Amino acid sequence: MDIVRVYESTSGRKATVRHMPIAVPRLLAPLIRSLHPGLSQILQAAVLADTAEQRFDSRRPPPSPIKLTRLADWVSQHVNRQNETHAVPTIAT
Repeated sequence: MDIVRVYESTSGRKATVRHMPIAVPRLLAPLIRSLHPGLSQILQAAVLADTAEQRFDSRRPPPSPIKLTRLADWVSQHVNRQNETHAVPTIAT
């Protein structure tokens, strides 16, 4: 939700946020694998993103030559590019 709030404050628009219980992609991924492997992989990635430990310690310097970008700065650049092309950004959680 923090990312959605950053997008909202940067773009000046209210985002529509929808949620899906984690059980839904967990159950659907193997069921639809034979029908649509790509969608099955997206659902598996959603489960992983929701359940895996993903903490990041910003106090430790990144390995070279990685340059860290603040989320607000990246969103600002992204929103500006979207505004230049008159496209409406899509935000999904």
